[in-house]
Amino acid sequence: MTTTASIPSATASTPASADPAPSATATVASNGDPCAHASAWAVDRALDQKGGDIQILAWRQKSDDRPLYVDEALVWQHGEAGWTLAQVYRHPKEDNAFHLSIVCDAPYQPEKSYDHAPKVKDVKDFLKNTTWADGLVGFKLDAGKACTDNWSRVIGAPPPANVLE
Repeated sequence: MTTTASIPSATASTPASADPAPSATATVASNGDPCAHASAWAVDRALDQKGGDIQILAWRQKSDDRPLYVDEALVWQHGEAGWTLAQVYRHPKEDNAFHLSIVCDAPYQPEKSYDHAPKVKDVKDFLKNTTWADGLVGFKLDAGKACTDNWSRVIGAPPPANVLE
């Protein structure tokens, strides 16, 4: 399932708002598709390893009835320290900065380093230990995209069909 929609700006300040729609939205064309330009979402600041080649493998925007808005991305990185897979998130109506998806009272691992380029099995194992694997429980998918070209190029296979769920 691939849905396209407006992507909130990762560089503009996003003030809190009572507006039910995500604030500070910009079109993919004016902001850049995170699949084509990882800098469209400033995910690099959330990663332990700084610099290197960063590719977004998938992104999604979800919300619930509070409303709580969450932007999430699966990130692949290759730098001096090796390869990394990470899951990052932000709450675009409250804080425009991305963070590792750390849950202190649960056994999730939002970032994993490798001494080799991660392949399909590595990604599957990584995802089992992230909040991404929890899917949309309690949330609805507002927008999202599997970055098929990135995934195929760096992982060596296309993304699973249910990667956004």
